[in-house]
Amino acid sequence: KSEHDDLLDALGRDLDKNHIYNNSWSHADEFAFDALGRFTDDFRRVIERGLRDGRQGLGNIFVFPAGNEGDCPPNTDGVCRPRLSNYENTLTPQGILGICATSALGKRQPYSQPGSNLLVCAPSGDLPRTLATTPFRSITTGIHNSLIQNFGGTSAAAPLVSGVVALMLQTNPQLSWRDVPLILAHTARQVDPESPSWTRFGTLNYSHYYGFGVVDAEAAVRRAATWVSVGGSDTQLRCGPYRFAGELPIPALPEGSSNQMLDPRQSTEGFLQTRIEIPADCAIQQIEHVELQMQGISVANGEISFSMAGQERLQILLTSPAGQTSVLATPHTCSSSRYDAQTRNWTQQPSACQNGLNDFRFGLTRHMDEPARTADNAAWVLSLSQRIATPVANAARATGEAPPAAAPPELRLQSWQLQLYGR
Repeated sequence: KSEHDDLLDALGRDLDKNHIYNNSWSHADEFAFDALGRFTDDFRRVIERGLRDGRQGLGNIFVFPAGNEGDCPPNTDGVCRPRLSNYENTLTPQGILGICATSALGKRQPYSQPGSNLLVCAPSGDLPRTLATTPFRSITTGIHNSLIQNFGGTSAAAPLVSGVVALMLQTNPQLSWRDVPLILAHTARQVDPESPSWTRFGTLNYSHYYGFGVVDAEAAVRRAATWVSVGGSDTQLRCGPYRFAGELPIPALPEGSSNQMLDPRQSTEGFLQTRIEIPADCAIQQIEHVELQMQGISVANGEISFSMAGQERLQILLTSPAGQTSVLATPHTCSSSRYDAQTRNWTQQPSACQNGLNDFRFGLTRHMDEPARTADNAAWVLSLSQRIATPVANAARATGEAPPAAAPPELRLQSWQLQLYGR
């Protein structure tokens, strides 16, 4: 059996006995829209089966870390390009609770990957590379009566949320897999309120760094005790998929700063903008999950490639009819992973981006409780640009202080489709 077979077996084992599946692991991807072929399809089927059949039809709870590559990797031009949790296929299916990490002070841990698929954060220890500057440790027990004196990363934040979910299910065993993320989102504490990353819709705050906030165990358990269930898989409404097709070039624009590109309120002037109109027969008034599937191509010397060389330059945003924007992708440095058996750590080395938008699926938590369409707007708008260089880098090249920039590849959007889930 392969490693993938073992993972799939673990995620689907004893669906009625194992109510919560905590996963303090992730794939060592290349941060290039990680497409894992057969494993991705099998993974989705295992998750869907757990939601449908687990806990005697109430559904299993799957908790995953958001990833630890959110700080800026070394690069040649000094521009910070944080990697997003959106690029990992094991975080995109509906039913996955994506967990980010904060420090003891309630601020985002630098390594915690931002994204529009985050649900909530939990406190976690610092990783070895950050202990010298922010010495905060979490200590726990391990297998064979061992003591782990520095259990850090989002892998340590995830089990804290799993523990809160266990208390919720103990208080109200009839909670479905749909109820759990709704309760966690509505009871999360907003931290770092001065961060410009926060936006608000209805009663929910959201940040691409913090999700809906930091998990609040007491508030979540109290809400669970009186929560009226929204039902399980069989009562959930689904709309779509709705499709846009048309081969259109993605324009090249100056890169700007990474902070600006992670801002959901940023300007999309000059972007390629396409839209999908949600028909009036879609009855979803409160969204629980959005799935966007995209197909892009790269054209060089007349040859079409689905590997999309140059896709690491893409900026992609999705804006809902309610005016809320998800940042799906920002320019990022791709890397390859190597495991050191002696230190038991993964190390990242810059490498060419290998995967592309070959039917890649984004799974979004950010639009929770929004309507599929409003009274005066039914359009979901996808905005794309190719961010090729910073103004500073361009100035340096003009004065001969930096080598000329290579001509960007021709990238085209071929199609995208949208599927909405909710009540």
